Amino acid sequence: MTPKEKHRTELDGMILKRKKMIVEQAITEFSRKGIESTTMADVARASEVGIASLYRYFNTKTELVIQSALLFWKETDEFCIPSLLTRQYHAMSGIRQIETIAKLLIKGYSTFKDRLIFMNDFEAFLRKQKISRVQLAEYEEELLKMKPYVVKALEKGLEDHTIRLTDSVDQTYMTLSQMVLSYAQKLAVYNDLLKDDGGIDPIKNMECAVHMIVNWLRAEPAQENQAETAQDNSAKAV
Repeated sequence: MTPKEKHRTELDGMILKRKKMIVEQAITEFSRKGIESTTMADVARASEVGIASLYRYFNTKTELVIQSALLFWKETDEFCIPSLLTRQYHAMSGIRQIETIAKLLIKGYSTFKDRLIFMNDFEAFLRKQKISRVQLAEYEEELLKMKPYVVKALEKGLEDHTIRLTDSVDQTYMTLSQMVLSYAQKLAVYNDLLKDDGGIDPIKNMECAVHMIVNWLRAEPAQENQAETAQDNSAKAV
């Protein structure tokens, strides 16, 4: 690498780092004040950059909002996926893999609570601004990175008879992902606002919801125990 190329690489790295810092500050501002009420000037102040510099990094507020949502999914994937690549995870039955994914999402609730508040607002922003699919292409790609892991767990559960489905695997995935995300967003936004909900630990709420979902997917106990015993014996034989 020539000195010029090295300088360019270092400069690009600094730009990416600065852009990520701005996006993180933007999420905080969007979560605190709402997307509509947050101005680019607010983000510039919070990020300690000039407004002109902010517009050099992000041409429009819409672009910044989409990049903020994209960061949410990137962080979610980075939080969850490493745990789904282990030998221990691959040895689990289908229903245990679904439980593992669900427990990661519960842990993620505390980590990403401010992001969930922002994402709840982001969906309304998308509808109001009528953002095109082209603008959302990168966002959609990141959004779907967890799908193969859930789908494979459901398919494995059907094969090892630890899961029963009343609909297709794809339909089940869509239903589960929308249910969990929508419920997590609702807890993040409204738990402290409503008197009836305020005394309940949102983590306990998430655990209860996940428990119900997993039990809905679970096959008959006898079938599950038989399948998992067979898997354990197979693993010992190897």
